[in-house]
Amino acid sequence: MIKKLLSFTLLLAFLSFFSCDFDSISEDLGNGYELVWIDTKDNQSIYKEEEQVPGYVFSVGYNTEYIIAKQYPQKGDFYSEPNFSVTNYFIIDIKENAKGLKKGVIGPLSEAEFNRKMDEFKIKDRIKFTLVK
Repeated sequence: MIKKLLSFTLLLAFLSFFSCDFDSISEDLGNGYELVWIDTKDNQSIYKEEEQVPGYVFSVGYNTEYIIAKQYPQKGDFYSEPNFSVTNYFIIDIKENAKGLKKGVIGPLSEAEFNRKMDEFKIKDRIKFTLVK
């Protein structure tokens, strides 16, 4: 009886240890792009085969030609805490990026640089930040 109870307790401990904190979510942005986070939302990034915009991406807008993103950069290396005092902006030109991953990724940009690029590409009125996570 004690052996069965010990085995059951060890099994429960094993399952609870390996079943927590290994979570992931993805949101389809079209054209093979996804907004993805693994383990923690603080590392939410835009992927297409590989990371295009690193975490923490907190706001996204997209259409069939462009993806725009707002990002709080991480303070250190992979999976580190976001720096909420800095906001970076990115534009992904989907057609240009198809020529080679990251060739169409423009950024990080300041808000002023981002607004100039939006005017330059004539997309300011065609795409808005609609996905806020």
